[in-house]
Parts: sequence; structure tokens; C-alpha cells
Amino acid sequence: MNRTEILILTDSLIPRLNGFCYALTANEEQAEQLLIDAFTVYILQEKSFLAINQVDFNDKVDRHRAKKLLLKELLASCFEMACKKNLSPINLKNVASENIDFFKLSYLQRAVMYLKEVAEYSISELQEIFGLQRHQIIEAYYNAKHGLLGNRKIMTMDF
Repeated sequence: MNRTEILILTDSLIPRLNGFCYALTANEEQAEQLLIDAFTVYILQEKSFLAINQVDFNDKVDRHRAKKLLLKELLASCFEMACKKNLSPINLKNVASENIDFFKLSYLQRAVMYLKEVAEYSISELQEIFGLQRHQIIEAYYNAKHGLLGNRKIMTMDF
């Protein structure tokens, strides 16, 4: 697989990756820049992906397998880059009020919650992406859910 073929695969992944990057940054411009930076760093550092000879770009099954692997690798790269750059949402003025609690969660909690709930990844897939043990993923997910549900105010009606 050459760089051109990887770029073609990556183009189809951009909407999913952009949503994930936005979940990490709460800013469209930062999300786009994070995606560009993470992709660039990944391609420059990850020679093994380019060296995979078993992937036949014309074979639908091989292409799907390569796409799935590339997506997981780029999700991990985006997460690592966001943590290194410390792209915490500073200004939440443009964020809808129902999403503010989400952006107050830690990077890991936001990333796990987004990938579990929105992208529907399993715990084992999240372990692969983040390189963490099962209990760490479950703990981050539980704490994220608890943080979101615990911050919701229960409305009561007086009769």
C-alpha cells in the first residue's frame, strides 16, 4: 500500500475523525488542525503501516481491514496529540448548554464516552485504541457517565 492509497482511505475517514477531534477540543478550527497534525505525525512516524504488503487495495475485504486499522491508529494519534498540545476547551461560549458538562470531562473520559456512545466501539476496541487495560477503560467510561448524569439537575413540578 502506498501513500496515495492511504490518502484515499483517509479521505473517507475524515468525517468520523473530525467528530472525534471536536469532542476533544470543542472548537472546529482546533479540531481540524488537530486532525491535520495527528495525521501528519502518524504518517511520518508510522512506517510499518506503509510497509504492509498483504493489503490488496483492489480487494474489498483487505481495503476494509486496512481502513479499520487506519481509523483506530488515527484515533489514537488524535488523542495523543490533543493530550500533548493540551487542547482543553477554554472557551465554551459557543457550545450548546446541554454539551457543556461533556466538555468539562477529562480527555480520556470524553474520548471514551464519544467512541463508546457515538462511534459504538466495544470496550476491547477501546483498549486497542488507547493502549489501556480493560478496567481503566471501564473506569473512564463509568466516571464520564457518572459525571454527565450527576451534573444533570432533576426538574420537579410543584402542584
